[in-house]
Amino acid sequence: DFMADENNPLDVDILFIDEISMVTKLNFALLLNALPSHVKIICSGDDNQLNAVGSNSIAYELGLLQHKAISFHYLNLNFRSDDKIAVIANEVRNGNLSSLKFNKFDMSKIYEKINQGYQVITNGRDIAEKINMHVSKKNTDIVCTALYNYSKGQEVMILRNDPKNDVYNGNICKIIGVTETNKVPRIILEKENGEQFFYSLTQSATHFSPSYAITIHKSQGSEFDKVVIVL
Repeated sequence: DFMADENNPLDVDILFIDEISMVTKLNFALLLNALPSHVKIICSGDDNQLNAVGSNSIAYELGLLQHKAISFHYLNLNFRSDDKIAVIANEVRNGNLSSLKFNKFDMSKIYEKINQGYQVITNGRDIAEKINMHVSKKNTDIVCTALYNYSKGQEVMILRNDPKNDVYNGNICKIIGVTETNKVPRIILEKENGEQFFYSLTQSATHFSPSYAITIHKSQGSEFDKVVIVL
């Protein structure tokens, strides 16, 4: 819920919004509703990023308006990195796929890549779940969960925000083992800082999953040394 609205507007003259691609249309509309008419809005972001979940691209739709009060300025110099990935990314943007190597989907080869330390990212959750299910069948340490089998020391991805345990959607944690509280088994997980917390076997189906394969959307903001993209 927003404290500001048309009856209680924000006291600003210039508003800067970073990562505009992550803002939903609903939140943007509520924000506009809370701004005085004289406010100048400056948005920054990457128009090639994935849209916010459940929303269209605000930057794209602002462009469709073709209103004289809306202008766009594009930054063409990359000061962040001169790695080859930046070159390839720009080639793909322009429809040039010549630097990429495509192979037919082969689960056994994907499994080999995972064992070689590659992170698999996919353009769909169904594909990621299929790969995670296949790889997890070979795990034998923890086989009593709702969906997947796990190995001790295995990394998993948190699937929902959990302020109580201070872990959030997209965080990577590690499986430590299983313990019991009042004869009820619970899975022990460990954060990157070494703190441990627990989830029940039922929660294992909804609160975390193997991170062998994750969606491109989930991978945003992360860095990996070796990547396989499955489409």
